[in-house]
Amino acid sequence: MTTQVEPDPEADAPAAAQRSRAAHGWGWCRWIWRSLTSMRTAVILLALLAVAAIPGSVLPQRNVATDPMSVVVFAGDHPTLYPWLDRLGMFDVYASPWFAAIYLLLLVSMTGCVLPRCLRLWRAVRTPPPPAPRTLGRFEGYRSWESDRDPDALLADARTVLRKHRFRVVSTPVEVRAERGYLREVGNLLFHLSLLVLLFGVAAGRLLGFEGRVALAEGSSFTNVRAEYDVFTPSVWTDSDNLEPFSMTLDDFEVEYEMEGSKSGEPRLFAADVSYATGLDGAPRQVEVRPNNPLDVNETKMFLTGHGYAPRVTVRDGTGSVVFAGPVIFLPNDATYASDGVVKAPDAQPTQLGFEGFFLPTSAVDERGPYSAFPDALDPQLVLTAYTGDLGLGSGQHSPCSPWTSPP
Repeated sequence: MTTQVEPDPEADAPAAAQRSRAAHGWGWCRWIWRSLTSMRTAVILLALLAVAAIPGSVLPQRNVATDPMSVVVFAGDHPTLYPWLDRLGMFDVYASPWFAAIYLLLLVSMTGCVLPRCLRLWRAVRTPPPPAPRTLGRFEGYRSWESDRDPDALLADARTVLRKHRFRVVSTPVEVRAERGYLREVGNLLFHLSLLVLLFGVAAGRLLGFEGRVALAEGSSFTNVRAEYDVFTPSVWTDSDNLEPFSMTLDDFEVEYEMEGSKSGEPRLFAADVSYATGLDGAPRQVEVRPNNPLDVNETKMFLTGHGYAPRVTVRDGTGSVVFAGPVIFLPNDATYASDGVVKAPDAQPTQLGFEGFFLPTSAVDERGPYSAFPDALDPQLVLTAYTGDLGLGSGQHSPCSPWTSPP
């Protein structure tokens, strides 16, 4: 005995509706993923990223080692505009949420677009040309003719001609199959893969790298620890306590300028002779560092980004004792390397001494006062103004200041 049970449409309706909603939701997810990983979306995001990076090259940025005070100066010069731009993250563009969102979407879009194409190309290259269809006459360009030559000879000639034109050839006793056209796709994918690697490299550098700045006079040394840097800007995941261990000494610095012509005063050559040692007991090695030839110590690169003058200064206090002696780095202000700097002698007696002034490599005087006529040290002159009293070093009574400026 058997019993038939008819399905109840009303009972199955909620389950069917639920399945329909789930399928509809997955359909939206698939559509969003296909749209995001399309080449058109990747191109739009790349263009949007280029536009979003414009404020970072026009406006001063925080956490930039080359000019750490630029944002403060901009805020003082534009007190009304600065708060609005700051709310939009215009002074920290590359770390702002909106820039990171564009960058992350571009990475996802490029990855989802390029990698599946690479897999499809790999499978296509490994797969032999498909067999000829039965109805060749439907294909555009189909031709047929009759010949009384031997079929094997015809097939051999066909293989020779196709291989000569760089086709992939598969031959059987009754047909010759060939295909080509992958080289163009390979070049296209190599370009996009290199762009993808570049994007990941920049992202990794922003997360794991750091940027620092240090000024060295001839004969002075530097150890790669955070405290030795004049300006140090770590990334999000930088381990500042475990930097690459090495030390370096600036042995000599050579600079040459154009002496005449339309390019007079422009640097023709500047190079630094450096001795460096890795680890705690590494043997010193000599290397020449140039602007486009950095010192590379296990992926930590030291670039030569600028140069200037460090006149040797000796200061004696009221008792006749030498309270300061050595080179003092002066920071250049213009193309002639007229430079500003300070000398601090906190150990002077009976009171501390400070000097503020400027250095002129090739001094000259006109109705406006002294100036430098040429960047090379042809007629150097050091002009200082002396101050006495508490320099405020270590007392906590003054705001922190740069080593190259005097306290307020």
